[in-house]
Amino acid sequence: MMLVAHKEPGKRAKFVKKSLDGKSSYVLDLELKDKTEKLLGIKGYCTNIPANEISNEQIISYYHDLWRIEQAFRISKTDLKTRPIFHYAHDAIRAHVLLCFMALMIGKFLEIKTGISLQRIRDILWNIHEAHIEDTLTGKRITLQTNLTEYHDSGLADILKPH
Repeated sequence: MMLVAHKEPGKRAKFVKKSLDGKSSYVLDLELKDKTEKLLGIKGYCTNIPANEISNEQIISYYHDLWRIEQAFRISKTDLKTRPIFHYAHDAIRAHVLLCFMALMIGKFLEIKTGISLQRIRDILWNIHEAHIEDTLTGKRITLQTNLTEYHDSGLADILKPH
């Protein structure tokens, strides 16, 4: 109602429209408001699965988990760089997609085990650097490592330790 009183539409004002009198005033769209209120809370699900194979509650439950699949696709496309694919041979394309899928599965496993998001896990692991320096005259080797406190504190060290 404030938008109507201030005579402005606002950027996201769903129920405010320009008045029909040709002036630059705005009014509340009562028809759209009433229609929206009638439909509020109503949602339909359509599937080709027979009713005797799955209950309505299971269908709704699966739909509510759909965000997990969408998140996995976003991660595989952005973080894991599944696309674009610059391979031409069929086997190379399949291998690329398989590797990205396996990376997604390992990432999901680490997320579940640590309770840390995949993006955070990636950041922790990408911050690990190690350098091996060897003096060719004396044969002495020196290993330099970044600070691994965050890696150990995250629980990743316990999960990823070699057996």
